[in-house]
Amino acid sequence: MQWMDETFVPAFYPVQEYNGDSLSLQDKFYINDLTNIRLGLVRLRQVRMPKEKCGYWKLTPNHFCTTDFQSSREEKRDHCVSWKSMNSTCPLAENSFLTKDAYKYRSSSEMNGMPFAGGYDVYGGGGYVQDFPNNRDSVNTILNEIQTHRWLDRRTRALLIEFSLYNSNIKLIAFSTFAVEFTETGNVLAYTFTQSFRPTLLTDATGAFSILFYFIYIIALIIATVKIIGKFRDQGFDFFKAAWNVIDLITIVLSYAAIAVWIVKYIQTSRALKRYYNDKSGFISFVQIVFWDNVFNSIIGIIVFTATLRILKALGYNKRCAELVTVVRHAAPQLFSFFVVFGLGFFGFVILGHLLFGSSMFDYHNMLTASGSLANTLIGRNSLDKMVAAAPSFAQVYFFVYVLFIIFILLTMFAAILNQSITEVRANYQNESPIGILDLIKGAFTDLLGLVGIHLRSNKRQNSVPKKYMTGIPKKNAQIDTPNVLQLLRDTFGEVGDDKLANEKDGNKSQQSEGEGVSKGDLDYLISEEDKKSFNKLSLNSGRISRARTPQDIDLGFSYPKAEKTIHTAVIYKLLTQ
Repeated sequence: MQWMDETFVPAFYPVQEYNGDSLSLQDKFYINDLTNIRLGLVRLRQVRMPKEKCGYWKLTPNHFCTTDFQSSREEKRDHCVSWKSMNSTCPLAENSFLTKDAYKYRSSSEMNGMPFAGGYDVYGGGGYVQDFPNNRDSVNTILNEIQTHRWLDRRTRALLIEFSLYNSNIKLIAFSTFAVEFTETGNVLAYTFTQSFRPTLLTDATGAFSILFYFIYIIALIIATVKIIGKFRDQGFDFFKAAWNVIDLITIVLSYAAIAVWIVKYIQTSRALKRYYNDKSGFISFVQIVFWDNVFNSIIGIIVFTATLRILKALGYNKRCAELVTVVRHAAPQLFSFFVVFGLGFFGFVILGHLLFGSSMFDYHNMLTASGSLANTLIGRNSLDKMVAAAPSFAQVYFFVYVLFIIFILLTMFAAILNQSITEVRANYQNESPIGILDLIKGAFTDLLGLVGIHLRSNKRQNSVPKKYMTGIPKKNAQIDTPNVLQLLRDTFGEVGDDKLANEKDGNKSQQSEGEGVSKGDLDYLISEEDKKSFNKLSLNSGRISRARTPQDIDLGFSYPKAEKTIHTAVIYKLLTQ
């Protein structure tokens, strides 16, 4: 209570300005920095356990015992002042006390509360509550009554101070909880928790951009959902065999969950602020808003992680990254067995460390923090000095065995597994990367230039690719003239026609040799009816054809209908039947 009298009350209930002038009535809602304003009242909440008979009562006669906090056995009965038992009603004299309601239990649902995780234990959202009014004199009176009537005693397991502040300069609401935990061993632990959040996005230009990007993301999410549904319809349950499909599905499901959580958070914030506007003399609980804000941030973090994994698919175009994935995939059975052994050994040391040092070291006070402390030793961070001070007889032996077994032996095995896999993959991995990232970017850039009429050609690349088609056609003169073009077309149709006619026509029609080409009857068989109809739409300019020197000149020798764009099968048919 000394800290409350000398530190908390002067800080939260100032009475004068910096220069010593008295504060106005409106400024009294600010704390002593005159920057942050109190939203609602400050709440003092106590969590208690009932009296119980001691297990060895002969050793402690005429005394009661109180176990550690357990939500199922928490004290929930109503009492009179000084924790006197209440038969039906309390004495009328207690009505004059400002703390008479602090001895009545209030459930979590009444206060819109939620469980609070302290440094030592997790406490429910209910308890015995005392609200501090906005008047400093009344607050001092309440503190005196609490101390006089022993509101805090041996059965108290946690005392929580809850309050909310608003900073108009940065438009943030901060919900804070200062907790003092009283353990069953008589120890006292202090723990603080503060969570800040914005009551609305429309606070500045950044908030407006956030809403814009939210809408863009929702549109992209809908498009991605349609694509995923289409893939599932086409592939069925084979859809889940592809890892990238599973990652896309997780991202989409989490995105819809984030939208739902954001809506719940927005509704809760609007209701809390509305209660504050209607009644500024009551306590406003933002604990549920803080909970949903943490859930939203956690989901967003997972979405960013899965989206980053999805982007990493682009690294599959790189040969080295593809080899890395192949190495891990090749060593997957051995790695699975290794991690089973590593997990058993590591968590064995976690349990032992918690038992040895948990009572005197915060780094090992529970299983989670003990796991983090031992994981830090893998990157060279340790707290050996504190461990030796906590357990001089076992700390050095414990740390030596941990380093020997986990770091030297198991991590060396891990490196050996990867080294063997790398050797085998490099010996078998001979496939070139199908497309490099630079090639992909270059191809996209070339396509963009092609849209505006700029065509980039790489003669070196074209000449380096061996031609595997029309090998039976004799080489022609490089000069392009009409006879050569006609002969080339006849030879091409002759080579293709021989194979097609040999497979599909009956034995009555003889095969045509490579030099003789095909007859008009064979062309009638090879050319489709649609291309034959296009033949009637073409008109031939014989003079222009005879003077042709390039394929473009041949193409210009025909008059096309509007629907036609370039030389096609009907043109070839017309040339070969002239």
